[in-house]
This record gives sequence, C-alpha cells and structure tokens, in this order.
Amino acid sequence: MENSDIEVLTQILTEAQSSDNAVRKEAEKKLLESKKTQPENYCVYLFNVLMNKEMAQNVRVLTAILLRSAFLATQKHDTNCWGKLSKENREFIEKQIFEVIAAEEDKIIIPHLANLLSEIIGSLYEIEDQIRLTETHELCKRFIESGAQTQVLAALNIYIGIFEKLFNEIISVKDDLITIFNVTMASEDTEISFMGLKTLCKLVIILERQHSEHFIHLVENMIKVTMNAFDRDDEDTLEKCLVEFKAVTSVEPRFLVSSFNEMCTSFKKIMQKKDFEKKTIRILPVELISTIIVRLKTVFQNKLKIVEKVVEVFYHVMIDIDEELDDEWINPDDGTRIEEEEFSTDPVHVCSKSIDNFIRELGATKMLPIVKSLIEVRGNLSEVQDWRIINANLMIIACLGEYIDNIYDAEPLAQQAIKNYYHEHPKVRYAAFHVIGQMSTDLQPAFQTHFEKHLLNTMVQSLDDKFPRLQAHAAASLTNFLEGCTDDIVASHIETLATKLIQIIHEGNTMCKENAVTCLATVAEAAESLYEPYFEETIKSLSPFLVENSGLQYYQFKGQLIESIVIICVAVGIDIFRPHSEDLISILLKIQNSIFDETGVTQTNTTIDKSFEHHVLQSYLLTAWEKLCYLMNEEFIPYLDQIVPTLLKIASLNSEFKTAEEENLFTDQTEDNNIVSSEIDEKNSALQMIEAFVRELKSGFAAYVEPVSQILIPMLTFKQSETIRSSSASCIHGLMVSVIEGCPDDRDLQVRVAEKYLDELWSASKIENETEVLGVQCQAIRDVIKEMKSPFMSEEVVNAMCKKCIEMLKNSDKRKLINEDYSKDNIQSQGENIDHEDFELMKMENYNEDEFQIAISEIFGSLFKTHKEYCGALCKTLFDDILPEYLNESGPDIKKRFSLYIMVDMIEHLGYDYIKDQFDSLIEFLIQYSSSEVTVLRQSALFGLGMAAVWCKEGFTSFVEKAVELCKIACDIPQGDQDKEEYLHCRDNAVSSLGKIIQNYAEGDNMDELMVFWIERMPIKLDLEESKEMNQLLLELLKNKLDLILGADLSRLQPVVDMIGEQLHSLYMRKETIKGFGVLLNDLQSIPTINEVFEEISNDIAKSRIRKAIQEAKQP
Repeated sequence: MENSDIEVLTQILTEAQSSDNAVRKEAEKKLLESKKTQPENYCVYLFNVLMNKEMAQNVRVLTAILLRSAFLATQKHDTNCWGKLSKENREFIEKQIFEVIAAEEDKIIIPHLANLLSEIIGSLYEIEDQIRLTETHELCKRFIESGAQTQVLAALNIYIGIFEKLFNEIISVKDDLITIFNVTMASEDTEISFMGLKTLCKLVIILERQHSEHFIHLVENMIKVTMNAFDRDDEDTLEKCLVEFKAVTSVEPRFLVSSFNEMCTSFKKIMQKKDFEKKTIRILPVELISTIIVRLKTVFQNKLKIVEKVVEVFYHVMIDIDEELDDEWINPDDGTRIEEEEFSTDPVHVCSKSIDNFIRELGATKMLPIVKSLIEVRGNLSEVQDWRIINANLMIIACLGEYIDNIYDAEPLAQQAIKNYYHEHPKVRYAAFHVIGQMSTDLQPAFQTHFEKHLLNTMVQSLDDKFPRLQAHAAASLTNFLEGCTDDIVASHIETLATKLIQIIHEGNTMCKENAVTCLATVAEAAESLYEPYFEETIKSLSPFLVENSGLQYYQFKGQLIESIVIICVAVGIDIFRPHSEDLISILLKIQNSIFDETGVTQTNTTIDKSFEHHVLQSYLLTAWEKLCYLMNEEFIPYLDQIVPTLLKIASLNSEFKTAEEENLFTDQTEDNNIVSSEIDEKNSALQMIEAFVRELKSGFAAYVEPVSQILIPMLTFKQSETIRSSSASCIHGLMVSVIEGCPDDRDLQVRVAEKYLDELWSASKIENETEVLGVQCQAIRDVIKEMKSPFMSEEVVNAMCKKCIEMLKNSDKRKLINEDYSKDNIQSQGENIDHEDFELMKMENYNEDEFQIAISEIFGSLFKTHKEYCGALCKTLFDDILPEYLNESGPDIKKRFSLYIMVDMIEHLGYDYIKDQFDSLIEFLIQYSSSEVTVLRQSALFGLGMAAVWCKEGFTSFVEKAVELCKIACDIPQGDQDKEEYLHCRDNAVSSLGKIIQNYAEGDNMDELMVFWIERMPIKLDLEESKEMNQLLLELLKNKLDLILGADLSRLQPVVDMIGEQLHSLYMRKETIKGFGVLLNDLQSIPTINEVFEEISNDIAKSRIRKAIQEAKQP
C-alpha cells in the first residue's frame, strides 16, 4: 500500500464532507464506486486511515462509519464486504480493531469504533460462524476496571453493539453484566452513569423475557440516575434517560412494572416542573407511564387506585401550565402544522390523550366514574375563575363522547362547552370548539339532530373569532359537525356558510384558509344538489388560489384547495361541473407539471421541507384525479394521455431508489435497503391511481394495459415494501377487465393476458412472506379467473392450481398454530402481566390468516364458475376430506365460514344436478348456521338459502318453509353488541333471500303475507348489487300487487314512497328501474292524498328525486 493511495483517499474523505454540494456528491460517487469495484482495497485503506491518530477527527469518524456500513452483519453475504476480504486481511482487521479501541482517547470517535467492532463481530458470526464473546467481554471488563472515562464509555458502547449480534450468548455473562451495571450507574461521572443506564436498556430490549428478569432489580438504579440528572438541572442527560425509559416501555413494559410506584413517585417531580427549556422533558414521563398502563391493562384493571392517582397527576399537569399565551400560538405563521407542536410538547393535549387511552383500554365502565368525579370536584365551570381548570376539564370532556351511548347523557357535557364558546380566554374557547368538534364525530348523527337548532348559529358566529388559531379551529369543529348533518339541516345555512368561509379563505392565514376550504367542501358534500345555486360563485372565488401563492408555506392549503374544489364538483354532479371541467383540469395539469420534471421524478430539492411539501401537494393531486375520473367517467378519457405517463414514470422508479447508505454516506445506519419513504409513498400513490383509473374506465383504459403491465409485474415482488406488492396485485383485476372489455372479440389475447397474470401472481406468492399480501394476491387470482367467465385453462392446470391452494391452506394453519401456541405460552407464563400489544399482534396475524383462507375459498368459487367440468377432483377432496373436518362442531369459526363460502359457491355455480347427492346435506348445514349467534356465519348461511332458491329450485322446494322462517327471524334480530357492519350485511342477506324466495316461489302458500313482511324490511342497506336486484323486484311487485302492498287503507303508502325516494339513485337502482319507478310514481298521482304524501317526505333530496323521476316519466 502506497502512501499516495492513503493521501488520495484522505482527500476524498475530506471532500465528502464539503459544504459545496457538487464537490460532496462527486466524492460520494467515488467512494461508492470504490466500494463496489474494489471492496478489499476500499476496506483495508479505510482501516489504515482509521488507525492513524494524526488524521483529522472528522475524517476518522467518517471512516469508522463507512467501514461499519461495509461490514453490516445484516447484509446479504454477497453485499457484506467482510466476506470479500482475504483471510489475511480479515485477521489483521480483527486483531487491530481491539488494539485501536484500547488505545483511543477521543470520546467522539470511541462510539464509532465500538459500533464498528460490533459489526465485525456480527460478520464473524454471520459469515464465518465464529463467536467472539469471550475475548470481547474480557476486553470490556478490563476497560471498566480501569475506571478511565474513555475506556469505560468504550466498553459500554461495545456492549450495546454486540448485544444485538450475540443476544443468545450474552446471558452467559449475566452476573458480570449485573456488576458492571451497578458500578457504572453508581458512578459520579454523568456520562458513565447515563451510559450504564442506556446499555442496560438496550440489553433488556433485545433479551427474551425470561432472561431480562435477571436485571429487574436494577430499575431502582435507573430511576436514581434519572433523578440525579433532574436534581442537577442537567436537562440533556435527563431527557436522554427518559428517552431510554420510553424505549423500554415500548418493547418490554413488564420490566418496569414491579418498580412502577417508585417510578411514578419520582417522575411526578419531573411532571410538576413546568419551566424546562426542553419542553419534551415534562411530556416524556407522561408518555412512558401511559404506555405501561395501556400495554399491561390486565394488571391495572385490578389496580384502579393506582390508575386514579396517575390520572390525578396528569390532571394537575394539565392545569399547571403557563398563564401567559405565546403569540405564536394565537397567531401562527403561515405554513404551521398544528399536529407537530400540539401532540409533542403541549401537556394538555398529551395528558388528555393519555386519559382517553386509559378509558378505551381499561374499560369505560371502570374509568368513566374516575374521570367524571375528577372534573366534577371542580364544580360548575361557569363558577370557576381559573381558566386553566376550565381548559383542562373541557379537554377531558372532549374524550368522553365516544363512550356515551345516550345523547341525553352527553347534553350536560356539551352544554359546558357551548357556555364557553364566548369565554374571554382564547385557550378556553379553543377547548370549547374542540369538545363540540369531537362530540360531533363521536355521536353523529344524533348529536347534530339534537343540537342543530341552538348550536349551528353559535358555531357559525365563532368563525368571526379575532384570533387566527381559534378561527381555524372553529372551522375545523364546524367541519366535524357538518359531516354528520343531513341536507335538510344544512339547507337553511348554505348561503351564510359559503359567504363566511369564502371570506376567511381570502383574508385568513394559511391555517384559516386550510380549515375553511375543507369546511366549505363539507357544506357542499352535505348539501349535494342544494349547493348548485352557489357553485358558480364558489368556483370563481376559489380557482385563482390554484395559480397564486407558490411559496412552500401554501402547499398544504393548495392541496386542500384542490381536494375541496373537486369534492364540491362531485357534490353538484357532472352536468353542473361540465362547463368548468376543461379549465380546472388544465390548471391541475399545470400544477402536476410544476411538481415533476421530465423524468417524472419529484423535483430535486435542497431541503427536507420542500421535498415534503411537494409530496403533500402531489398526494392531493393524485386523489383529485381519482375523484374526477369517477365523476366524469368516459369524459375523462381524453385527458389520460397527459396524466398516465407521469403515473407510469413514478411507478417505474426502480433505479432511482436509494438505500440508506446511498442516500447519505454519513448516516450511522444499522438497517440495509431502507428506501426513502417519500419515494415509496409516491410509487404507491401512482399504483393506487392506476387501479382507480382501470376500475372506473374499464375499456377506456385498454390502450395503457401493456405499458402498465410491464411496470406492474416486477412490483409484485418489490422487496422493499409490502404495500407496493399489495397495490400491484390489486391493480391486476382492473387491467384484466380493461383487456376483456376493450378487446371483446380477441379471446386469444384475453387468454394470453390471463395466463400471464396468473403465472406472475403464483410465482410471487411462492416467495411472499406477508400473509396480508398473500391474501391480496389470491384475490387477484380469483378475479382474473372470474372475469374470464368461461373455461380457458386445461384440467391439468386447474388441478395443479387446486393443489397449490390446499397446500397454502395447510401452511396457513401451521402459522396460526404457532401464533396460538405463542399466545398460550405467554398467558401461562405471564398471567396478568401479559403484554397486550404482543397479544393483539398475534390476534391480528391470525385474523390476516383467516382472511387469506377465505380468499383461497373464493379461488375455488371462481373455478366452480368458470371451469365447472374440471372441478371433479376438487369437489371430491372437499366433500371427502376438507368439509367434514372443517364443519366439526368443536372446530374454529373460520373453518365453518370457509365451508359456508364453499357451499354457497357450489350451489350458485355448480347447480343442483352437479351436487344432487350432497345437496340435502349442504342445505341442512345452511339451515343450521342460519340461526348462528356468530354474525358472519349467519350472514353466509342466509345468503346461501337465497342462492339455493334461485339456482337449485327443484331440490330446494321442500326446504322453503323452514328457510322463510329462519330469514324472517334473522330480519328482526336486534343488533345488540354485534359489529354494526357485519350485522347490517347479515340483515341484508336475510331480506335479500326472502326476496329471492318470493321471486322464485310466487305461487306458494302465504306468499302475499310474506311480500308485505319483506317490503316492510326493505331497503337493502349495504349490498349495492343486491339492492339493485331487490329494488327491481319491488317495482314488479308494486306493479302487480299494488293494493296488497299499500294496504286497503293505504297505511303503507307513506313509508313505501319514502323508501322509493331514498333509493332513487344509480347506487341502488339500475337506470331502467329508476325509469320504471318514475312511471309508477306518476301513476300514483291518481290517489287523492298523494300530494300530501309527497310533502310529508322528510328528506329533501328524496323529495327532489321523486319529482325528477316523475318529470322524466312524463317526457315522451
């Protein structure tokens, strides 16, 4: 090695830290090129620079970081440079690194050397299967025993590094480690005592729980180190100690639970001190104590006295705040983002959020009395003089609405807020707005209906608050209220709201503008067609802002403005929007072009903020394209040529992605291949947009299927992001539809594309480790097969596919069993100390497995539908092996649900003749589960009865009476504690199946009575496709049996007309059905009282739909 080589390298290392961006980039490029092309020389030369103490400190630090990056043990063997060194050079570096550390005196360099040593040890273990614990541990002990600060710190840094690499072996020296922790945390040297605490925390985080218990008695020492820093007013050390405590609570909260009382008592002093220069210090104890209580909720549900004391402490923290208001809070600068400051440093927000979490996790029944008694002790807020008490109480009240079922129980709490809408102190008004906004969300729509008359005017007046922060929050609160309003509530306030909000948009700062424009969009969204008279003026007032105010501080506003304008356009409908469509899209395209350069990459920026703001604006823009596509449908197609190329460029960003090392050579990074998150987000947004376009435009997107597929298919195995893999798989369904509808006569093309997609999806599934992604891939496989409608695969391919599916089922069961065993072991070993976050994670993983298994069942259903003649082997396996096992009474619900899905698909797609021998058994199972207490099982079984009435009419006749009885019972089951969405879907299936029975057995006994029963339970609530079918049936019944349905005394006329009005929309009816109802309603005008009936319709939108349908029916 020549000295000249070292000199050249030293010069490059110096240039790599230059303030000149061009010089720095060129040096980075040289270093990366050297690492890739000459890894051995690169490492050896760097190590020689590192050993030279005469080198500048910054050069040696950078050298240590670069070497650590080169030797990262987590890298693959082919990218870890350690494996590319000769044996001679590996031994040289391994020997010298110990000597270099032992001789080093620079405290800045020591941690980097320790990190480097840990990576070398990790590489020795990962690549050469060598364990260097003994000699490393002995070196560290000698350093500790020396008492010299530099050597003690070096030893502790080395331990931190090797814990992660040798965590299974480290417990063998636990007794020595306990001694080391005792010695270092008792040191009077602040740096050493903190590093002792930090090292212990790092060890606890990586150890298995049974091993970390050996160190629990050391928590007392950790608390002493922290409080010593507090007593010395050493904010830097105090903050670092609390951060380490918080890290432990996030991973292993049980480690601290035995010392919880002592910790709370000590940290209470920190929470009571309000004059820290570092505002986060007061917040950190709140967060870590809250985390322990929430994560170990089983423990604290039985220790409510302790929780009550914690809540009291938090409450006093909320009260004990500065009385003087910061002008930056009252009048924030343009571009201020509220969430960042409020939720990180504001004790009132942090403490109220913690109390909210206690109620949610420990149970409202147990916690609400504690919280209510706390705020009630202070008496009526109108009599309280200290604004801080009122502020604290209101912020706690804002948390309670979610846990109140009866609006009348919420009224006294809401009144406390309403009375303070005009309080003299800005913070109190802010809190009052917050309460109403939160309750508007938690209790909608009952809250809006109950308070509309005496609250909405007050909320509108609050928009005139003289302080920008409060004016903005008043608009946000009003937005929440309007989101739960019906059009009739909004109708009388539209003009006032539109005028006031547009004024704020023109005159307010960015925070006011942002909230006001979102509020205005909410007004239009609630009003729908009633907003039409105000549309022209709104567009005229808002559009100029799209091209003005180009500064970064306006990007958030501009993004929300784009979103809001598009929402308003959607609200009024395509006919009103059409004259403005070209102008708006032209402006949005200019904005798009200003964000992207010619390669489609977000423009390079010199600051993180600028990159972030461009990303925010882009996200809003992409969402706008999706909404406009939905609104305009085919009219949007001409603009695709200007939009899709940009999406494709973003989605194809492969070479542009940077690993953490390439993004910043100087980051002391431990993770490999971490992709810059904004690029991942951009890529995912583009994929989601493509999915939206193909879903809405179908054949209109056919011209882009090939270029999109070329980019999309590699993304199915995109290693750096499971989100990208899921989004890519989700796009395939729409692309398949585009090909089929765009090329309806080219069956060969359709088959080639389908086979290509299926091959790529199966290949991706073989190497996929995330169950959630596997589920999405299976759904894509199902959809491709289903969309092909008729056979396109051979029997051999179908059988092979079925075997893959059954193998995936078995593997999924194995993964579930591992998760269940893990949870059981934890429950048995930890008892009430179980970490509920871990437990919930296992539940979520098994939920994903359940959904994955359902996706597999749907692949079988798609094969029944399209390849009926090739499903013999599959049916035999199902009937002989899988279904008997899955339907065992003691089996899990997911197996029964899987089986019910299979049965229903057999009934619908294979038909009676195919399954005649098993048909009665299948129906008996459907009947059995049609009264199940498990909602999703009852839902599937009820749907199956309806399918049997349609597709197996001959065999189902003898079961009709029993099926009707079960469906009628299911229609009237109260929701109780069932999940609302599952309950409504279940009820929809019961109503729909009755409709199918009426449709197919019209001449049966008691059908007239059943028709009346059915109509009284209409309409379908959630299933939009079934809604269209049932509304068509309703129309036919009204035509043929009008007198029966309306009743002899017309007692059912009003509810039937009300229902028709609500359903007269393309979401719920086909065009011909809407037209048929128009004719029917026109004919009903012969009834003398019909006009009174029309006037009694409470929903103005329903009323206008009826008038429109009648008017169109009168036209020739």
